[in-house]
Amino acid sequence: MLNVLFFNRVNSEFEFWDFKTHIYYKLKLMKNNSPLKTYKSIMKTYGIIFIAIIVCIVSVSIYVSNLGTIIEIKTSHAFIMQLTAITLTIALLPLGYISSQKIIKNINPALSLTEKLMPYRNALSLRFLSILTAAFLVNIFFLFTGNTNLIFILAIILLFYLINKPNPFKISDDLNLKEEEKQKLMPK
Repeated sequence: MLNVLFFNRVNSEFEFWDFKTHIYYKLKLMKNNSPLKTYKSIMKTYGIIFIAIIVCIVSVSIYVSNLGTIIEIKTSHAFIMQLTAITLTIALLPLGYISSQKIIKNINPALSLTEKLMPYRNALSLRFLSILTAAFLVNIFFLFTGNTNLIFILAIILLFYLINKPNPFKISDDLNLKEEEKQKLMPK
């Protein structure tokens, strides 16, 4: 039998488990997690990614305005990079949204609220990651070209991110929660 050394964050102890018990314990931890903690975890992820996007935009803008682009690029290549940035943005934003919505729609409504929130959190992480990827790529193209039109694309990406901010009402609509489940999700 395979044995695993596991650090338990709940009581800050190292524990020695066989593989089956270790899997069972992680599932048990997931079920004991409160819906409000999961919601706060979702909001923490949202905030970290938002700050990362803003820091990336500001730092690249300051770099380009003070030092110029990294390399000199011909106008035709800069135009191709701008079209690539637009195409990637048009592809990544809806792709992340549609794929996360598909995951959300496949969540079993018979599960408990905490069990529903785990795949919901993963779906939102996928959506946030697609937005972050689009913003990062457009920032790189802006760093190479210095084309200020790409700042407009970054603003659209940021607006899309702000529109997709999760809140208890959106979560309850997406998951079709009952009234008592909605109350468990609301911050006090």
